[in-house]
Amino acid sequence: MKTFTFLVMASPTNKKVSKSTIALGISLTIAGFALRTWSTGYAGIATRTTKNDNPPEKLITGGPFRYSRNPIYLGNQFMFAGVLLTLGHGIKSMLFSIPAFLFYSMIVRYEERLLSQRFQETYSDYKSNTPRWIPDRIPDAKGCAEGTFSLKKAMETERFTLYNCARLYMMRQSSTAVRRRIRR
Repeated sequence: MKTFTFLVMASPTNKKVSKSTIALGISLTIAGFALRTWSTGYAGIATRTTKNDNPPEKLITGGPFRYSRNPIYLGNQFMFAGVLLTLGHGIKSMLFSIPAFLFYSMIVRYEERLLSQRFQETYSDYKSNTPRWIPDRIPDAKGCAEGTFSLKKAMETERFTLYNCARLYMMRQSSTAVRRRIRR
């Protein structure tokens, strides 16, 4: 998030952003945050502790993990694109998505190796029935979805995401105001 914040702050924006672009950007940001919150309500704080090589105790396959193996990263992509659109970065929102997607793809391959080692056949079945990124079908109701939603788990994890989004919008707004004053 720090690199993303720097990129947004350091790059110039379009002078005027249409109301429809702002509405689209805010909608994408909210959708991304909602997807992240829904996902972390199932997965919990373990999603923030990726620096250790210990896979989780149980494989979460419920909630948004029934539709995509990586709903948190999808939520991030929506949020990044939404923030960039709202702040007037237009095409940059799409250009930023490419390296972010490649970065997440590297992380996902690493996480999949850990999960395959830990959960073996269970993960192999999950992996063959659930797309990595974009949901392509409604999951079979017969499948056993593991995990339950906890708002407490979601808020423990997502309060920082919400804070960072708000901070980014406020920093950008104050940065734009300072640049206007300097130009005068």
